[in-house]
Amino acid sequence: MLTTSFKVWGAYGIAAFVAAVVYGYSSGGNSVGPISLGWLGGVGDHVGYIILMGLSASCMVIGLMLTAYRDADAEMAAHLMQSSSIPAAQPPVGNSIWPIATGLGLGTVILGLAVHPAVFAVGIAVLGVIALEWTMEAWADRATGDPAANRELRDRIMGPIELPMMAAVGVAVLALSISRILLAVSVAGSVIVASLLALLIFGGATFLAIGPELNRKMVNGLLALGLIGIVGAGIVSAVIGEREIEHHGEEHSEDHSDEESLIVIEYVEGGS
Repeated sequence: MLTTSFKVWGAYGIAAFVAAVVYGYSSGGNSVGPISLGWLGGVGDHVGYIILMGLSASCMVIGLMLTAYRDADAEMAAHLMQSSSIPAAQPPVGNSIWPIATGLGLGTVILGLAVHPAVFAVGIAVLGVIALEWTMEAWADRATGDPAANRELRDRIMGPIELPMMAAVGVAVLALSISRILLAVSVAGSVIVASLLALLIFGGATFLAIGPELNRKMVNGLLALGLIGIVGAGIVSAVIGEREIEHHGEEHSEDHSDEESLIVIEYVEGGS
């Protein structure tokens, strides 16, 4: 009896074979060459024909392998191992945010190709971090049959890497956002904004230290809201642009040049 997996992969294999035959005839194949794999005629463009035929063969091999193992059926596995007990099934893997993060990283890379090389570099760095995190998560999810032990194992390996990296990125993003805010407002406004931010950070830390115990998720939520607010204000300030900053050094140099020119004129007139 054919299994469901064989029907799926077999359909893929047949579709790839038909596509290869159609491509062979459309690219210059003659006689029955595309159907006979080039034994009784030409196949047209060899590169595309070989790729499609290779895809067809791969799909069929995968379908046959899954059929041999009966789609990893537990009872069939016990029968093949000549065991009276059914082996334990793999625990279900939890949800992952890395596919969504990968899409954002790819979008950043594509945007960087059109906007600026720095944005492209940021996208490449993001994809590298995602690749590392996703690989470790996939490995840890299947390390043992206990999900709690898997999480602990992952945290032991990735914790010393993630914490310094997240701290450095967080400090850099906060410093950049706050600098954009201070440069967008007036001189007096920048003093007020800096003072309010300092009081807010100091007051929040004092409240968390001596106040009532809060749920960890609540604390993380408050910190995330604060970070989003500061980063959002920094983005808006960057769009608005910097205020006009006076360069007093240039004015002094212009004044000195004017004085020197007057002295030269008076000297010339006096000499004449």
